[in-house]
Amino acid sequence: MIVKICGLVEAENLAEAGLLGVQFLGRIFHAPSPRDVGNEVAVSTNTAQVGVFVNTSTSQIMKMVEKHGFSTVQLHGSEPISQLKELRAKGLKIIKAISVGETFPTSAVGEYAPYCDYLLFDTKGKSAGGNGVLFNWDLLKAYSQTTPFLLSGGIGPNHANQIKSISHTAFAGIDLNSGFETSPGIKNIELLKEFLHEIR
Repeated sequence: MIVKICGLVEAENLAEAGLLGVQFLGRIFHAPSPRDVGNEVAVSTNTAQVGVFVNTSTSQIMKMVEKHGFSTVQLHGSEPISQLKELRAKGLKIIKAISVGETFPTSAVGEYAPYCDYLLFDTKGKSAGGNGVLFNWDLLKAYSQTTPFLLSGGIGPNHANQIKSISHTAFAGIDLNSGFETSPGIKNIELLKEFLHEIR
């Protein structure tokens, strides 16, 4: 199971998270977010880092890709398909986040699925992400594409059994953020260790 720890800001916390044996560490570049990296320096980790962007121009994304050495970017806004194609043409892998409300967003999923490496289903809320709320996972039954997906939105330490019970063939992994924080952008490493041990 792929595990992405997202919303890491501080260098030391990022380095510690990089020792947990997960596949991705997410760094958010979105000024309204309390987890915005801003102009923080690049921190080298053995774990692949993902740049998370919301309706950001391709040129600005590429500046951060070059600065931080990202090979994967996550698009968390209403980006056009043309931008996904453009970024893929530059050799980047794409995670496309799609917000899920009371119904499954079948049309948006069908539109984006062919042009990304992973879809990420997050809870629809006031913010682009990090709202700390689960959506109804039964809605995942409506997903019929073959593009693998990551599950996000309010996952916390008490959800291990629910995650282990997901049997959807396209389910690839989880995205952990606000449910494992001591404060916005700072992850509780011990809590993450315990949770990862439980789901593995």
